[in-house]
Amino acid sequence: MGEYFKENDLILETKHAVQITSDHESFILRMVLNPKLTVFPEDQRGLLTYLESDIKAEVFNGHNFRIEISDGNFNPILVNQQ
Repeated sequence: MGEYFKENDLILETKHAVQITSDHESFILRMVLNPKLTVFPEDQRGLLTYLESDIKAEVFNGHNFRIEISDGNFNPILVNQQ
């Protein structure tokens, strides 16, 4: 996953919190929503869906994978549904 972020220039100057985990259904990348925001911007959902699809193909070889947008304690606040 780290290589994917490096190769796709997704590592930014500011720190971001992420967590990789899994459940009985899939691998999960939890990304913490910027604390300045109260909801995930609707205009960014398409990019989130693209990122999820690309990581699923490139990193997890098509295996079940999803991205969850979480609060600062990694509690899901948005589960992207492809």
